[in-house]
Amino acid sequence: MAIKLGWKQALAAAAGAAAGLGVHMVKEAMAFRVVHEDVHIPGLPAAFDGYRVYFIADIHRRALPEAEIAALQGKADIVWIAGDLTDRGVPEERTRANMRMLRNLGPAYAVYGNHDYEAYMPNMEKLDRLLEDCGVKPLGSKNVPLHRGGSTIWLAGIDDLGPAGMWRGDPRIRRDDCVLVLMHDPKWVVALRRISANYAFAGHTHGGQISLPLVGPAASKPFYKTYLDGTHFIDSEDGGMTGLRITRGIGTSHFPLRLGSPAETHLITLRSSPPLQK
Repeated sequence: MAIKLGWKQALAAAAGAAAGLGVHMVKEAMAFRVVHEDVHIPGLPAAFDGYRVYFIADIHRRALPEAEIAALQGKADIVWIAGDLTDRGVPEERTRANMRMLRNLGPAYAVYGNHDYEAYMPNMEKLDRLLEDCGVKPLGSKNVPLHRGGSTIWLAGIDDLGPAGMWRGDPRIRRDDCVLVLMHDPKWVVALRRISANYAFAGHTHGGQISLPLVGPAASKPFYKTYLDGTHFIDSEDGGMTGLRITRGIGTSHFPLRLGSPAETHLITLRSSPPLQK
């Protein structure tokens, strides 16, 4: 026998479903998740095989959970922060606490994202000093050598304002050196298309943040529908190919909700591999 609902019962059922969905979206946004993964890097020196990177992006307004971060102690050799580490209106002490927690895991490097500039422009030196006080190195668009077991790789930054310190223009970097790029916005694939690196890591997209069934990301531009999350391969004019890993990030922008794009950070183990091939 069919059960008929009156409009009041139907409205109540719809309101209950909406409330349940809202609770789920808040939980998905505020969850703390560490994705453990191997990333195979062509040309990575054998000494760096097994090198562990804690990779985090898009903290925005979140206060990182102290217990969960502390549980990562001893599990990372280095920390990479791929921009939007703060946001407009975020208390400075919250940003300091987040940066100190991350620095406690290992040497830490950060590039800035668009929300960092919105929060601190035109006084970005203040944010530089904040990070340095916490032991985090602002990478900007500079190249820094990383040493292990007698071998060297290069960490190249691309600041959100642009790739001023292109790695192949750095006389210290030889053609066969391994270069890993840390950037905030995947839009800088334009740099990777000009000059290949061995691998690159980015954030910014939040994986769409709200991804609707059958529709996909609710507000992503066409470019970001392609470069939304996961791993991509970029052909370069110099004949090389660069792997690009995009994280969904840990925080949110505009509103603390996620759907179909859970918050994530990454504990990445670098592995040596042959040159990339599609």
